[in-house]
Parts: sequence; structure tokens; C-alpha cells
Amino acid sequence: MNWLRGPPDGEFDRPVRLPQGAFRSFRSVAKALREATPLQNTELDGYIIAVSRGLDDTIGRATLTTIVEQLGETKVKVDLNEAQYAAAVDAHKEGQRVRIVGTLKKVGRGHVLEQHSGIEVIADER
Repeated sequence: MNWLRGPPDGEFDRPVRLPQGAFRSFRSVAKALREATPLQNTELDGYIIAVSRGLDDTIGRATLTTIVEQLGETKVKVDLNEAQYAAAVDAHKEGQRVRIVGTLKKVGRGHVLEQHSGIEVIADER
């Protein structure tokens, strides 16, 4: 077997045959690779459902419930600096929608957003 970037120059001596069961494995591998690949510039829009921070910590963590096209409804954890954390706490208390853009990664069984733009509270349209 040879990995080519384009069509082969010559003819192959014999065709490659794969058993039908092999395609099931290929689908499983493709799904795992898609899930593990970080999604850059992912815009999340949703609600803060939890916030946590230690008493002396400058970094806090918020959990956002949102819908991601590739994943459906999901919860995403994001680490925030003091000002961003304060905005997230207020949004959580007031039940306001937020928006944040960053790199979405699968970590363990969950998802985290890294290298993000910071929390933006979306104005209520009422």
C-alpha cells in the first residue's frame, strides 16, 4: 500500500479488497478522531448553569449549557479571570444568555473552551 497525494502514475497489479466488517471499524475511528479534534473559533451561545472558584483563587470556572452543531446539547466548562468570572456570576444570577468564542476541546468525558474571547452578556430582547 502506498499513500499518495494524487492519482497513481501506473496501474496496480491487483485490487485491494476490504471485508464489509472493516467499514464499521473505519466509522468508529472516524467518529473518535472527530470528537478528539479541537474546534477552533467555536462560538457558544447559552446559559451559565454553574460557577465555582476557591476563596483565594483569581481564576474561576463556569459551566455553560449550549448547543454545538457537531455535538448537540452539551455542557462546556470554561476558566475565567476575575472580571470575566464576575460577569459570569451576574449572568448566572440574572438568567441572562452569554456568548463566548474559543477553542472547544474534548477532555475526558466532557468539553472545555480554551483560548477564549471572554464572556459577553447578550442583551435581553424583550
